[in-house]
Amino acid sequence: MKTTDGVRRIVAAALVGAAAGCGGGDRGRTSMQLSLVGLAPLGPQQGNYEGFAVGSDGVVRSTGKFDIDASTSPARVTSPDGLFVYGTVDAATFGPANTHLGQDFPFIWDATAFFVTIEPEGDADLVPSGNVVLGGAFVGNEANLTVAGLTATGGPGLADFSTAGGTAVRTTPTDGPGGDLTKGLWFASTPGGAPTLSLPALSGSSVYEAFVTNDGMTFVSLGRFRDPAAPDFDAASFPGRAASGIGFAAPGQDFLTPFSIPRPSPLDLGDGTRRLEITVEPFPDNSLDAFPLPLMRRTPPASALSSAGAAAADVAFDEFPTRPAYTLTPSAGAATLTATAGALGALGPTERDGVYELWAVAGAGAPQSAGRFRVDPLTANVVSADGSLTFGTTASFVLDASALGGGSYPDAVAATEWFLTVEPPGDPVPAPSASVLLAGAAGGGTTALTVAGLTATGGRGLADFAGIGGSFILRTPTDDAPGVAINDRFGAWFRSFDDPDPSLTLPPLPAGWKYEAWAVENATGARASLGAFDDPSGPDDDAATWPGRGSVSVGFPVPGQDFLNPVAPFAAPALDLTGYTVIVTVEPNPDVSPAPSAYRVLEAPIPAATEVPFPLANVFVG
Repeated sequence: MKTTDGVRRIVAAALVGAAAGCGGGDRGRTSMQLSLVGLAPLGPQQGNYEGFAVGSDGVVRSTGKFDIDASTSPARVTSPDGLFVYGTVDAATFGPANTHLGQDFPFIWDATAFFVTIEPEGDADLVPSGNVVLGGAFVGNEANLTVAGLTATGGPGLADFSTAGGTAVRTTPTDGPGGDLTKGLWFASTPGGAPTLSLPALSGSSVYEAFVTNDGMTFVSLGRFRDPAAPDFDAASFPGRAASGIGFAAPGQDFLTPFSIPRPSPLDLGDGTRRLEITVEPFPDNSLDAFPLPLMRRTPPASALSSAGAAAADVAFDEFPTRPAYTLTPSAGAATLTATAGALGALGPTERDGVYELWAVAGAGAPQSAGRFRVDPLTANVVSADGSLTFGTTASFVLDASALGGGSYPDAVAATEWFLTVEPPGDPVPAPSASVLLAGAAGGGTTALTVAGLTATGGRGLADFAGIGGSFILRTPTDDAPGVAINDRFGAWFRSFDDPDPSLTLPPLPAGWKYEAWAVENATGARASLGAFDDPSGPDDDAATWPGRGSVSVGFPVPGQDFLNPVAPFAAPALDLTGYTVIVTVEPNPDVSPAPSAYRVLEAPIPAATEVPFPLANVFVG
């Protein structure tokens, strides 16, 4: 639309969802307003956004770096350090004063185009990176920004994904004819291996990456690539392939031999439960995972709701993921830990989610640190907190004096108890936190470290999850009133359809831990909290304050949530949970959950049939 109020409007259509807003300023170096509705927050270590104006002289000038804080509704737009708030995603104001750019701020009124980039963490210059995500030209007083931007004429933007598509096939070309066809997936036709993806060329340094996931939170990469008609970057080096070849001249991967990531390998892609998706990733990029201790998950079936959309049946939990367990073997000046069930998963970035720490106890003595460490999410290596030392992998690693930064190591042989904690970021306290994850008593020269630990006798540990279970229903009690339409697909609650009593069977957790339930969208991996709670038989922590609920009541007196009103980062007025997976996790307390990736382009469920091409649905919005 045209404006007559002397402002220039910058309307940013983000990578997901729609956007609208305005920007302005009189001729000269004045402020502008930028709308960013729908632009997703970047996670820790994924960098920051930065705006750039292209002047009539062709010179590109920064309008400042910014982040999106989705903890409020509407989401706030802030400086990367969070000290300055530019406004909300509806209208954020940038100018020479509040961005502290002064004379470096561009003459907005003379700008011919505007674009937004993702800049790497710690970037201090005012020069655009190769990761352009939005771009557009000024027409009169308005600039509409899209991912396609001005790429058609060689200008700033990412790409036009409106015609993206293709097919994929499950086969294993790296071990020759035959073989186990369920352990490979390729974007190629069979026989012959001709590429089948139709994807536009990406601008700058951005890359495509293909993934498979069975829970929407953890992902296994099928490779990064820029050219969909050529092999991906690690075609000749990926350790999961067979030795006889690198496969087709197209993106794809075989998972025939073990490879060093924290996933079971060989990886069976033929069980019908995994989803395939292709994303656009800024380069360089760091992946993010949720806290790695899931307890239960289940996808609501069609029978959960009636044809009229009302709650119709319970949804029982029927998946119980393996939890971590280790055998600890002491020696003079060291402790060796070998996984006996599940392995330790990666925490989030150290500065946000902290580190693991092992502790030794001799008799009635005080706990002594036996080393701090973290898990590298890409390699499953166990490394020092700063990443400079490697102690092994999550399957087997050794902690010695180097894990303490030198000095004296506890008498490991004399220890009568061992336990493992999650320590908060920057923790200066030389004592264990309350977040004990694994524990066990020494006996026979070794110690079995489990999540149950010594909780049966009142000692350290997390909890015994052997008898957990439960169910939930899709229901929206917070707006149940005469005349209100049936909309039960917008809420999930941990009770039975016919019985108002709580349905979760979960053990109590010690201090330093909480349960949290989540709804994970199968189509995108986006996740929304269903509430954190200590007691599964009572309301969750935000029952009375949750902004997504209706106005009639706070809901049932059990954990659960209604999504009837907007809740950041979801822009829709209501969240339809029929395409979601519900999970329950154990979270250290306090905890900050990571944001999901925003850059989804293609996805499709992987069918059980082998060597049958299946189409990829273009789900890109924007």
